[in-house]
Amino acid sequence: MTTWNDVNNQLSFWVPTGQTGDLPLALDLLDKGWMVSALSADQENLVRSTLFNLYTGSDTAQSILNQVVINPLTGQSSTFLKLYLIATNAGSQAKYDVNIPSIAINFEDPQRIQNTPFDGKFKSLDLERLLIHEVIHAILDFKDIRKPDGSAYLDTEPTPRVVDYNHPDFDHLGETVRLTNQIR
Repeated sequence: MTTWNDVNNQLSFWVPTGQTGDLPLALDLLDKGWMVSALSADQENLVRSTLFNLYTGSDTAQSILNQVVINPLTGQSSTFLKLYLIATNAGSQAKYDVNIPSIAINFEDPQRIQNTPFDGKFKSLDLERLLIHEVIHAILDFKDIRKPDGSAYLDTEPTPRVVDYNHPDFDHLGETVRLTNQIR
């Protein structure tokens, strides 16, 4: 049985090495001109305690986080080596990769972003909601926006993407937010 300690042992807080084999998400952000850095000890503790609260407070969050340890389809060890976390001044984001799932956290996002989680009223984002949202991206490869037919937009499609928000089948909530709402 997977425990919080098993999951906690899979968390890796990125430290820049300057090597070309460095964390792909960090390299992507650097290539775009954003700052990336290691989390401070206080930030690491805050992330660990926030993920612990999610893990112990929600069966859904627990089953998602357990996937960095055990593959739920096979019952075998996960293909994920670690769940990598870095700090950035870009918007918080995640990168799904079967070997290197990673999350970039902008610790200012909870103060500057508002969302409408349940009742349609704007609320400030909190770190718990931000982290589980990005964990869902990194581990499950869920997207924020899908095409009206349910398929994902491809990274090879031109940006900015032309999204038909008025299509009768457009999902304004999206699978990531829907799952985040189940947890928080």
